[in-house]
Amino acid sequence: MEWAPLDLQGLPKGIDIAVLRGDLAKGGGEILLRTPPKYVVPNHSHTSDEVYVWLKGAFTYVAADGRGRR
Repeated sequence: MEWAPLDLQGLPKGIDIAVLRGDLAKGGGEILLRTPPKYVVPNHSHTSDEVYVWLKGAFTYVAADGRGRR
């Protein structure tokens, strides 16, 4: 697996990505993300489903209606 910095407009620096399968530029794939402690991803949405597997640390998901869920 190869890790690289993820550089997306609107996303704070510090997150790394490893592409497992597919081509994100062509509309999808499977990826792993690695974030530093206390990293905050700005509210955003996707047209495809996402599955989260959190290995370490706290995580709060904030739904479109603003409700947070740990």
